[in-house]
Amino acid sequence: MTGKINEEIMQRFLIEFGENFKKIRLKKKLSQTIIASRINGDEKKIGRIERGEYNFGIASILILAYALDVKVCELISIDNIEFLKTHIWEV
Repeated sequence: MTGKINEEIMQRFLIEFGENFKKIRLKKKLSQTIIASRINGDEKKIGRIERGEYNFGIASILILAYALDVKVCELISIDNIEFLKTHIWEV
């Protein structure tokens, strides 16, 4: 049961992270192509991140924040943290 809960928590985090990433990118009027060039990636990877389909390592959060020119804490929304706190302590 714990594995399934952990997977659900991770998936929810990736989806919310991606939505927040996209919101910031659009607010800054940056294309997926520009962000991709800043991380030496491609537009497909950025699209997968924004849809919550790309499970990246923790260091990638720093790289993505740098590409958007924001602080890491701006990419991890309060909603993400509250959801995780609620569900981690239930496990």
